[in-house]
Amino acid sequence: MVKYKEAVMLDGTRITHGKPRRLEGMSEEIQLTITIWDAINQEEGFEEITVTALADGVHTAKNSKHYGIYRVNAGKVGWWIDAVDLRTRYLSSNQKMSCADILKKRLGKDFDVVVHDSHIHVEYDPK
Repeated sequence: MVKYKEAVMLDGTRITHGKPRRLEGMSEEIQLTITIWDAINQEEGFEEITVTALADGVHTAKNSKHYGIYRVNAGKVGWWIDAVDLRTRYLSSNQKMSCADILKKRLGKDFDVVVHDSHIHVEYDPK
């Protein structure tokens, strides 16, 4: 089962680099990422997953895909959230790396999967 950390922003208007940006919501690819991560956790017998960031928070990269990417998604043009952070503090280092590897394989080459201390960052980034 998927939970969202308090105050996770799914859509709405976000001020990014001093300009308002109307976010349409999560892209289909990020919705797929969350679904696959949930399935992996269930297969491994872990607790429910928590999404810790979508369009909210401050992120390292100036052009972070958490802030929205202007593109077509599901037949609609707009600013779409193409990044998600997934909590991993309940996993050991080995479990985290193993689950991240499984996630990367299932998502394929169009996704970047980066393991951090407390979460896994995933972004849709077609090459």
